[in-house]
Amino acid sequence: MRTETTAGLLAPGPHEVVVDGLTQRYHVHGSGPVCLAVPGGPGVAWDSLRAPDLEASLTMMYVEPLGTGGSQRLASHPHGYTRERYTRSLLGLLDRLALPQVFLLGHSHGGFVSQHFALHHPDRLHGLVLYDSAPVTGPEHGAEAAARVGEFVQRHHGQAELPAALAALQNVGACTDDETITAALRGLVPLYFARYWDREDEFRHFRETLTCTYVSTLDENGEPDLVDDREHLPELTVPTLVVVGRHDVICGPRWARELHALIPGSQLVVLEDSGHLGHVEEPEAFASAVRTFVTSTQASAEASTRAGAELRTVGAVPEDLRDVVGPVLLPGMDGYAAECATFNLNHAFQPAVVVGAACEADVRKAVRFAAGQGMPIAVKSAGHQFVGPADGALLITTERMKRMSVDPEARTVRAEAGLRWSEVLPHTARAGLTPIAGSAPEVGVVGYTLGGGHSPLLGRSHGYAADHVRRMKVVTADGELRTVTPDNEPDLFWALLGGKGNFGVMTEIEFDVFPVTRFYGGGLYFSGEDLAPVLETWRSWVPTVPEEMTSSLAVQRLPDLPALPPPLRGAFVVHVRIGYLGSQDDAERLIAPLRVSAPVLLDAVGEKPITSLGEIHSDPVDPMPYVERSVALREFPRKAAEILGDLVGPGSGSRLAHFEIRSLGGALDREPRVANAVSVRGIPFVVVGFAVGGGEQADELREHLAEVVDGLAPWAADRSMVNFLSADEARDEEGVRAAFGPERYRRLAEVKRRYDPANLFRFQHNILPA
Repeated sequence: MRTETTAGLLAPGPHEVVVDGLTQRYHVHGSGPVCLAVPGGPGVAWDSLRAPDLEASLTMMYVEPLGTGGSQRLASHPHGYTRERYTRSLLGLLDRLALPQVFLLGHSHGGFVSQHFALHHPDRLHGLVLYDSAPVTGPEHGAEAAARVGEFVQRHHGQAELPAALAALQNVGACTDDETITAALRGLVPLYFARYWDREDEFRHFRETLTCTYVSTLDENGEPDLVDDREHLPELTVPTLVVVGRHDVICGPRWARELHALIPGSQLVVLEDSGHLGHVEEPEAFASAVRTFVTSTQASAEASTRAGAELRTVGAVPEDLRDVVGPVLLPGMDGYAAECATFNLNHAFQPAVVVGAACEADVRKAVRFAAGQGMPIAVKSAGHQFVGPADGALLITTERMKRMSVDPEARTVRAEAGLRWSEVLPHTARAGLTPIAGSAPEVGVVGYTLGGGHSPLLGRSHGYAADHVRRMKVVTADGELRTVTPDNEPDLFWALLGGKGNFGVMTEIEFDVFPVTRFYGGGLYFSGEDLAPVLETWRSWVPTVPEEMTSSLAVQRLPDLPALPPPLRGAFVVHVRIGYLGSQDDAERLIAPLRVSAPVLLDAVGEKPITSLGEIHSDPVDPMPYVERSVALREFPRKAAEILGDLVGPGSGSRLAHFEIRSLGGALDREPRVANAVSVRGIPFVVVGFAVGGGEQADELREHLAEVVDGLAPWAADRSMVNFLSADEARDEEGVRAAFGPERYRRLAEVKRRYDPANLFRFQHNILPA
């Protein structure tokens, strides 16, 4: 290998440099911003990570980690290759090449190394790509991998080579040299792909040329080099992209979601038709995700070097907002549209000015400015509920406010206003606790709780999320930051919990969490043609179950997407959801009548960790255009079930993507220790439906949705679940009064008069000041 100048060290081809007295080999391909790529294993050859589609726009530096390929072995080989040792080697390589900053991409074990590097040397990175990585290894990671392999076996039952692939996986732990580890790796390769046997001709060459060096995961003293970065990842400041294959059995979506939740501001991309090797299975989608991340990160970095001065000197930005820490955006500015976006692509906020609050002081400044100008105020966190476009208003977004703490002894959580449940659940789970979180983990904690907060698991046994709030910090219309408890502000405390965002901007909330670590639940899927028997069985069954059991039933017309299991793709189904806190044996006895109500298409019910709460409903996670409606029911007799079947069942011609009925009751009916304004206590059922479509379709879909909801009018209750109200519902004072109930509305209006007499906070289902 030739001796090279620093400039020549980034020329295409293989290179060797000496770092800390050890020879480090790497390969350069492509041109553009430099991206250092660390392969998995440990020990898998560098070319397994080769991504030609990326090389068209990036200078890819593929590392052969120490102890592998042509790089030098340690004296303690095959041991001693810890993340700390690999990090020192990467740092020395960057120094030798005089690269002040690069993008760093790590795959699998390379992801473990890369997140360690980013935590210790963030100043050396433009951005971080964690590709099929995980925040933890050890027994917890192994148990999840075993479960994912079990799912793989179910999907590929009957494949002739499956037993051999599983045997190869079992043999990995017994390998002690390069030849046997390479043979085992090639043998188990089908497990690494989503559809290896369907596409074997495409992937055969990759399999046949794959090589591996035997490297243990022990340090030089023979101790395991285990990973658990969960405590420190929330401190990571490097822009991060998390990429995962939907069908990865090694570092699957659970870990990607946890990384995304732990790392502030990170982005998550799921490759829907990939396993552990998305750059091979979906090379264009993988490359596009990485390129987009690199481009946007560079643009953001370039903008940040000039943004402070430029943004604050734009003549239209008000003087009183120029010392706000977060961004201040006006129509037409870069970032304005993204800051105003909502989950429903049919809607977007259109304010006169946006303040991206980074702290409580930003919120106070924004509210005081708006009050001084007589501007109404809208607030957005995750953006799942939309009421109006906020024309001429000041919009405060809170998604940058993500500090949180868990007190295991007091069993409480303090969470800032920008957090989503997906970001809270991993932290509480590590403490053996869980909050009363909702069916969709990507929903914001604060908005969900202020609307009551109905859980598909803990609701019937523990009540609404609002019932367990201890303390709130809120900026009211006068710009004051108030700490609100039942003792010091009892009326405001009552009104905030259930009255949604009518009274101020929540900046922090403290609530109880409970010692729950697992549950028995998920979904039972039946053909839509069997709606009548399944619905009747469910309807008769729900009054008989204990409070530890929560259930709902949805009629769904699912899209044809590879992310869905084959029986569900493009299917018309009945989806019965189960969430049970008791034992598996009791659960299986309880749900036995449901399982025999009709032939089951897919049984996804079983023992699950609490972090899999979202699998009960499997709600959509990606924004889409839709119209929605809801109605609470005072009863659900057989006649109502028959009419519902006529409206959305087989032969109905229904265009609804989703129509569900949730069973309430239990603790949801009982008054909490400290009263609040939750509106649906005592109501046994709530139904909600949506149809997907926008533009010219939207009005037609609204009419169709109204026909279904109005068909249930004979059994409608006199109040509504506030969190389910759409922009098409409760649009005037009469409608809002009906949603809350007259007496509750009267009291809410009195509180509104005291704390927001000018009705600045009006972009909710608005409670007018008395």
